[in-house]
Amino acid sequence: MAELDDNSHEAKWELINAELSARLTRQDQVLARIEAKANGVGALALTAMPFLALIKPFETVLTTLVALLAFASYVATVGCAAVVNRVSRGSDMNGSYLEELARDLQKGRGHVVQQLIASKAVVYRENNEKNADRAHLWRLSAGLLSMGFACSVACVLLNG
Repeated sequence: MAELDDNSHEAKWELINAELSARLTRQDQVLARIEAKANGVGALALTAMPFLALIKPFETVLTTLVALLAFASYVATVGCAAVVNRVSRGSDMNGSYLEELARDLQKGRGHVVQQLIASKAVVYRENNEKNADRAHLWRLSAGLLSMGFACSVACVLLNG
C-alpha cells in the first residue's frame, strides 16, 4: 500500500512538473511576441524619421517645435524597443543546479521532481516580472510612436 501511495505522489509531481515546463515554454513564446511587436514599432519610428526630415519641417517656429517633438518621440520609441530587445532574455534553469539534482537521484525520484518544480516556479516568477516590464515598455513605445505620428501629421498640415 505504501508503494502504491508513493507511485501516486510521484505521478502527481510529474504532472505538476510537466505543467510548469509547459508554462515556461508559453512564457518564452509570449516574450518572443512582445519582442516582435517592439521591433515593428521601432522599425516604423526609424522609417518615419527620414520622412519627417524630407518635408522641411524647420521653416517656422511652430513647425520646428512640433517636428522636434516628433523626432524626440521617434527616438524614445526606438530606445524603448531596444530595451525590450536587450540581450538578456530572462532566467533559465541553472546548469550546476541540474547537475546537483542528478546526484540527488539516490534520494528518490519524487524528491528530485519536487526540487525541480520549486526551481522552475522561481524561474517562472522571475521571468513573469521581467515580461510584464517589457510589455509596459512596448505599450509606452506604441504610445510614443502614436504621438510622433500625430506631430508629424501636424507638421505636414502646418507646412501647407
